[in-house]
Amino acid sequence: MILWWKKVSSNEIQKEDINALVLELSNLQSYAEVLRQQMELSTTAIMELTISKSSLEEIKRRGGNAEILIPIGAGNFIRASIKDVNSVIVNIGANVSIEKGIEIAISDIEEKINELIKKSGLPVISVNNPLAEKYNIPIVVNDDYRGGYEVAKFLLNIGCKNLACIKGPKDSPSCEIRFEGFISGLKNMGYNTSNLSVVEGNLEFEGGYEGAKKILISYHKHIPDAIFCINDLMAIGAMKYITERGFKIPDNINVVGFDNIALSSQVVPPLTTVEMRRKEMGIIAAEKLIEFIEDKSKFYPLKIVLPCKLIIRSSTLNKK
Repeated sequence: MILWWKKVSSNEIQKEDINALVLELSNLQSYAEVLRQQMELSTTAIMELTISKSSLEEIKRRGGNAEILIPIGAGNFIRASIKDVNSVIVNIGANVSIEKGIEIAISDIEEKINELIKKSGLPVISVNNPLAEKYNIPIVVNDDYRGGYEVAKFLLNIGCKNLACIKGPKDSPSCEIRFEGFISGLKNMGYNTSNLSVVEGNLEFEGGYEGAKKILISYHKHIPDAIFCINDLMAIGAMKYITERGFKIPDNINVVGFDNIALSSQVVPPLTTVEMRRKEMGIIAAEKLIEFIEDKSKFYPLKIVLPCKLIIRSSTLNKK
C-alpha cells in the first residue's frame, strides 16, 4: 500500500484539534508501490483519510464529531471506498524524507508505520489488516477464514469435483487467510487437496485472466468444474478468459470470487462471491476510535471480527 504524504503550510490546516487516526492496511502487495515523488515533510503533515459518505453520515447521526477513517492506498477495498471521500489533517510532528522511486518492502513499511504511531501518541485503529495485531493495534476485520471455508463447502455441496484456485500474493495477509480457510473447508469435507490446482495472481483483472489461462492449459483431459478466485477482480478476469475459450459459466465451470465489489453483480453472469461488511467495519472502527478520543484510558488492544456472507449468484450452479 502507499501512504500519500503532502507538504503543507500552516494556513492549509482546516482542523485544529484532530487527535485520532485510523489506518487501512488491507490488500498488502509483495512490495509497496513506487512512491511517486520525493517528499520532505515539515513538522505538520497531511495524511489523506477516507470513508464512504454514507458511513460518515451514519457516524454523525450517532453523535460522532470526528471526520476520520481510511488512508488512500492500493487494493480493491480502497478503490471501492475512494468515491465521495473526506480528508482530514493529522498533526503528527513527523520529519520524514523518502527517496524518489524507492520500493520499500512491506515489512519495512509496517515498521515505519508502527514507529510513526508510537511517536505520534495518537489513538489508532486498523481496519481489515490482520498484521496490526502483532503491534497490539486495535483492529476491526472481516472473517476471511470463515469466508474461504464457506466457499469450499458450497462448491462441494453443489457437486463440484475438480477444483482450482487463483490465490493472492503470499504476503497479502487477508488473501492468505482466505486461502487457508478454503483449504481447511475442503479437507473437512473429505476433498483430497493434492488434486487442487493452485496458481497465484496479482489481485487485478489481469491476474485472474492469466491465472485461468494457466489452470485451463494444465488440465489436458478434464477441465476444472469450479475456480475459486481470492478476490472479485481476479474472478472477473478469469471469467473473461473462460468465455473466450468457449466454455460456459456455470454449465462448464463455476466461478466464485470474494469481496462483493459493485461490479460483481453487473458482470454476465453475475458473480457468486463473499460479501465483506465494509460499511459496518468503518462505523465500528469510528465508534471505537471516538471512544478512545474521549477517554484514552479505554484505549487497549482489541480485535473485532465481523462475519462474512456468501452471496450466491448465477456464476455457480444450483445445488445438485
